[in-house]
Amino acid sequence: MRVARPDDADGMAELLMNGLGDKFRPALGGGGGARLADLVRREIGRGETYYVVDDARGLVGVAHLDLGRHGSPASVRELAASLGWARTMWALMVWSLIDAGRRRPEDAYIEEVVVAERARRRGLGIALLEACERGARAAGRGSVRLVVVWENEGAISLYRSRGYSVVASKRWWLGRLVYGSRGAHLMEKALSAPTGAGRG
Repeated sequence: MRVARPDDADGMAELLMNGLGDKFRPALGGGGGARLADLVRREIGRGETYYVVDDARGLVGVAHLDLGRHGSPASVRELAASLGWARTMWALMVWSLIDAGRRRPEDAYIEEVVVAERARRRGLGIALLEACERGARAAGRGSVRLVVVWENEGAISLYRSRGYSVVASKRWWLGRLVYGSRGAHLMEKALSAPTGAGRG
């Protein structure tokens, strides 16, 4: 487990497209993998938080922790630099369907967690979640939130087992056409203060 580097972007994009293609392909269109790699590389370059797990054959896990810069003018400009303005407007509209809604400054948001099929059932998903939680706690966030579609029962079960609970659900019609899903849950986990916090 380590923090991602810009030279990881191609492998990260491949993992993300393989694991979450239903999220990225409608927004990014043809050549989505290359576009996503360029976007991830730019985000890492400006300090966006990604964690990766690798083995002898390459990357096998990736997670993206958003600490509040999502939707900022800088991130929109980066998206436009990777996609062009027309595709950026389309991508923002498509992604707004599965967004966590109005974001609170006291929260962190886990945008993606993906483990390669060949590396599943080894605890990597839990390790990536825990890395995101540690990063959120270190940044002083009081809770961490994520969005998961209703049909992803395995992920929902995993999140519940790690202390996440559903705080909101939404049914969608356009999302059914775009993502093939009936709706999504917003899940949240409260974070304890870092060990030693408040002493002195």
